[in-house]
Amino acid sequence: MVNGTTVYLRAKTDDFGRRKVAAHDLTTGRVVWTSAMSDSAEPVTGGFDGGRLIVSHPPIPARKRGHTAAPCTVLALDPRTGKSTELMRISESMTGIGAMIQSEARLYWVDGRFILLRHGPRPGDGPVLAAFGLPADKAARKQ
Repeated sequence: MVNGTTVYLRAKTDDFGRRKVAAHDLTTGRVVWTSAMSDSAEPVTGGFDGGRLIVSHPPIPARKRGHTAAPCTVLALDPRTGKSTELMRISESMTGIGAMIQSEARLYWVDGRFILLRHGPRPGDGPVLAAFGLPADKAARKQ
């Protein structure tokens, strides 16, 4: 994901394959910041909204690397500092959403709704479109 003179990439942070989001200055090539995300997820960038970088944080399944199951989280990262703000949690009972996020789905955050869109449906695959929003009372408090 590129914005101005900064590129935001998933970066491997250790020998265990954990990943975080890192901002790189395109003019110098230097890392500006690395996000302070949990080690129990694999972040996926989804675009910008109101100047914030939107990142989906699907959990690594509990059977891998000894982590416990956790809900998918949608975060907003400050593009200057990398500080994260949680926007939404998606229940771990929504099977297939983590895999959809990590595969070929496009991620969007529009008017307080998290939308996943997989282009080119294939027979036998999971959903082609998934949309999540906060209940009206919670959405009003988030703004």
